[in-house]
Amino acid sequence: MWVVLFLDLDNLEYYGYIPEIPEDRESRVEIYRFDIPREYWDCFEKDFINPVDGQLDALIDIGDVDFLNADKCKKIIEWLDDRLTKPTPPVLKPFYEKLREYSFRAVELNTGVEIQL
Repeated sequence: MWVVLFLDLDNLEYYGYIPEIPEDRESRVEIYRFDIPREYWDCFEKDFINPVDGQLDALIDIGDVDFLNADKCKKIIEWLDDRLTKPTPPVLKPFYEKLREYSFRAVELNTGVEIQL
């Protein structure tokens, strides 16, 4: 599982609307790798996947990938800001915090983030 922050979208190849991670990734993307233990997948689905998919019209799912452009990043920041004011399962909090950081930067750069679960 990972979240990819695209630092720019110049000269990338796409799979549909999802940019592919470039070979020269060192200066083009930042990657946050994480793991949600299998026993927390139901929690992850109820706490993150289902609400975010519904609110953002996203296609995030375990075993799948989706790209959130800068506009969707603005929306997920709002969702995360609200979500992080409530009790959060400790296993999910580092992911939420990094996703918020990457989404904020994606808005500043007018790029986006890729979520691979």
